[in-house]
Amino acid sequence: MAAPGTPQNFRLTNVIVKDKNHALISVACDPVTGATGYKWFHEFGNVYTPNMRFITETSAPETGVGSTPPFIVTPGQPYTMAVEAVNIDGSSVPNVQVFNIPAYIDPKGPVLSAPFAELQASQSGDAFYVGLVIDGPTASQEVQFVFDTGAFEMLLDATTAKNLNLPNLGAIQVSGVGGASTAYNSEVSFTLGNREFKNVPCVVDSTFDQPLFGARFWITNKLAPLVDPVNNVIYFYQL
Repeated sequence: MAAPGTPQNFRLTNVIVKDKNHALISVACDPVTGATGYKWFHEFGNVYTPNMRFITETSAPETGVGSTPPFIVTPGQPYTMAVEAVNIDGSSVPNVQVFNIPAYIDPKGPVLSAPFAELQASQSGDAFYVGLVIDGPTASQEVQFVFDTGAFEMLLDATTAKNLNLPNLGAIQVSGVGGASTAYNSEVSFTLGNREFKNVPCVVDSTFDQPLFGARFWITNKLAPLVDPVNNVIYFYQL
């Protein structure tokens, strides 16, 4: 009888990432003819060394590793393992693989700092409104915006633009579910909490009579609005 051949198809069969420091992995290889057991070795990182640390020996061509010291597998890191088939006549040449362990994803999402501002909102009909004092070149006015997460631009009606004396910064075609229209680019300023935002792009469209607050402002400034529709409050976070 001779030592068995090298195990083939050495692979990950399952990964459970428990937290940012611990993961449990299951590995397996194809059964090897003539083998009575399988020896498993590991090396943290992605560099193979001949003196890999022995983990365990099993009779079946599969095992689980990790989460319990001293075999902690770190999420988001490479982890090198080897498996050898064994019998009474010796061990096979090892099959060595580098497994990239998935990173931990917090189910609660990103941790945010305290909100830097909050605004009282209101509901009317089928819309959610937020009032914001908008500054133009020569005037200011509180504007009731529909807080529209499906829109992209800050959209103002012609009457509000005239009251604020907003500049015409060039024509633009606006399209939506109601069709297309010719509008113009402009800009406004306003304050959220203790932060002043100047020269915020907006679009003035004479075919609209209801201002909309779209997503461009939040994306540009890396801000996250959190809407509390039960208590009619919008909180603003810096990402």
